[in-house]
Amino acid sequence: MIERDRFAGCIGSRFRVADAPQPDFELKLDAVEERKAPPDWEVFSLIFQGPAAPRLEQRIYSLQHSELGELGLFLVPIGALPNGICYEALFNRRRQKEPSGA
Repeated sequence: MIERDRFAGCIGSRFRVADAPQPDFELKLDAVEERKAPPDWEVFSLIFQGPAAPRLEQRIYSLQHSELGELGLFLVPIGALPNGICYEALFNRRRQKEPSGA
């Protein structure tokens, strides 16, 4: 399971996009942003920065990271920067309930 805290420890690191249109295409994890959510939900996004070209289309990509291994993430281009493009992967799920002890 993808956990927000594991990604928070990887801010600034690079993820290789295995199925990108060119070899050695990398994205840098710029931020892990917690979003407003109902009490029973966890909502957060991963913000990546990539080069200006080629621009990745919105879809699932296979990302490889030295600590996290291989991940399939749905990336959406969300904006242009002076030297690249920002991408977002958004997670929205119900929090797991703690087991009640007897």
